Amino acid sequence: MWDTYNRLTGSNLLLLLGAAGRVPGGGVWELGCHERNTCSLVCRRWRAVDSRSRQRLVLLARSDASPFLPPLLRRFSSVSVLSLKCSRKIVSIDDQALARIPTLLGSLKKLKLKGCIDVTDDGLHAFSLHRPPLLTKLSFASCGFGAGGLVSVISKALIVCRSSGNWDPFLESLQQGGGETRSVTEIQMENVQMGDPGLVAIAAACPDLVVLYLSRASDCTDDGVSAIANSCRKLRKMHIDASSRFGSRTIGDDGVLSIATRCANLQEVVLMGIPATVGSFNVLASNCPELERMAICNTDTVGDSELAFIAAKFTALRKLCIKNCPISDTGVKSVGEGCPSLVKLKVKRCRGVTQASVSQLKLQRCSVVVSIDAGSMIFEGEGTAMAEEETGTAGGDGGGGAEGGAGDRTQGRRNNRRRSTSTSTNVVCSSRGALLLRSKFENALSLNRRSSSSSSIHAPR
Repeated sequence: MWDTYNRLTGSNLLLLLGAAGRVPGGGVWELGCHERNTCSLVCRRWRAVDSRSRQRLVLLARSDASPFLPPLLRRFSSVSVLSLKCSRKIVSIDDQALARIPTLLGSLKKLKLKGCIDVTDDGLHAFSLHRPPLLTKLSFASCGFGAGGLVSVISKALIVCRSSGNWDPFLESLQQGGGETRSVTEIQMENVQMGDPGLVAIAAACPDLVVLYLSRASDCTDDGVSAIANSCRKLRKMHIDASSRFGSRTIGDDGVLSIATRCANLQEVVLMGIPATVGSFNVLASNCPELERMAICNTDTVGDSELAFIAAKFTALRKLCIKNCPISDTGVKSVGEGCPSLVKLKVKRCRGVTQASVSQLKLQRCSVVVSIDAGSMIFEGEGTAMAEEETGTAGGDGGGGAEGGAGDRTQGRRNNRRRSTSTSTNVVCSSRGALLLRSKFENALSLNRRSSSSSSIHAPR
């Protein structure tokens, strides 16, 4: 308590006092969560300010917390984002506790449940009966309910992450919901068991789909992606990670080609682990004139020639990310010569890209923000800089007699050995490793300077 009071000095304390007296919630934003909890114990006025100003709340959703949940939510009635988290090894809150949330938080916009294995379909159905009018997003991870409960609460977005069980039956049940599912505009399925029947069901039940995130789904193929393309013509954002938990690659270039052919409103495309070719890129460039953001990751089919094609054809592209692809300085140079609307380029884990091409691109396109992962570049300047420093130190020792000349020649031979070793060694590593090596190089350089200066001071006269 007193530690928090001591930190509340100067402008923070004045803002808090002013907020409590005149402008509710105006100065509490200057404090952290722990300090706000402590300050709310000072007086009723500060407690009221804290209650009205909280917008986000993260709670441990254990079963023993159920009796305290209603009074806690009544206190923070202005919360718009609520996260309830619990370990799957512990008994979580039940249906009754979940059903009371919408009656206590009328301004709730986002709800996230994680590890609430004791919430069933009945709890979600009871929640939907009093669903807050502003609720737009529900996120579930590692929960115990099934398809029946989810159908009752889906409004605009469905996000499923690392949830066990086969999700094809649930997605197929969306078709039986009448016109309620037509309002769903965003679906994210990450690391779940789902195949083409699920994608076909999404295509049939959600024709107004705008955003589709499909990451590491186990059994999806080009046929399911083609079904999405045939029905969801309003698609604007598409993220596909074709790698599955079994290491197989299930979605290929044909799926990308079908999306590019039928979804002309695409603005963002992320392809991970998909062997895309120039053919699908050509259709994307010709049929999707509003495409502004593209990311291509973890594929061997996109090299310098494909990158040159992208630079020449995608004139509206503003942001481009290339990760773990076999590109080199030639590809980076082609990007600098093309992509007239480009404002940001990100390159990660592309070992053929060196610092020289990055520097040239920055000079050629000053308005483009270039973000290069340190693990993508081959460090050629560090050893050269060290060799130059060694050479300068040796030249500065001067010569004074035969003994000094012999010392210079010996030092020169050492410098030659260091120079030949350092200039011919290239280091390729990750970003953290690069920073570590850079610091070690700098430390070694400073130690060499000190040893050289001390040897020149104590040299025999």
